[in-house]
Amino acid sequence: MLNTAAFPKMTYLFKNAHYLAKAGRPYSDFKSLCLLDKSKGIDIGDTYSTDKYCQKFIKAIADTERVEQEDIICSSPFRSIISDGSTDTSCKEAEIVLLKSSLQCKVISAKIIIVPFSCQYITCNNLKKWLIWKH
Repeated sequence: MLNTAAFPKMTYLFKNAHYLAKAGRPYSDFKSLCLLDKSKGIDIGDTYSTDKYCQKFIKAIADTERVEQEDIICSSPFRSIISDGSTDTSCKEAEIVLLKSSLQCKVISAKIIIVPFSCQYITCNNLKKWLIWKH
């Protein structure tokens, strides 16, 4: 449990990490964002301002989002799955899957999953097995 003094500091650190993840920026930018916060007079401390902690913050955010999304999708009686694949020059294929679920005629969740496969294994049946195993 966080004490009342640590909560605002951690909030700023998590927001910085979330920004980096959403913008696709490298973890090394975290230190610069923390320095920017300090220059604005925001007290975030020195303990958690490293790229290693940024990775931990992003993992915690992703794990929380993943659990919430899976709960919504698994509890929904209706699901829609749309997928599309791409191949780069090294013959590495990735399948992008959009999962939507609805409840009472409203879309309540949309989740994008990137499924890593090698070229010889990407088939509709393998994708279906992976989705069932994962969810």
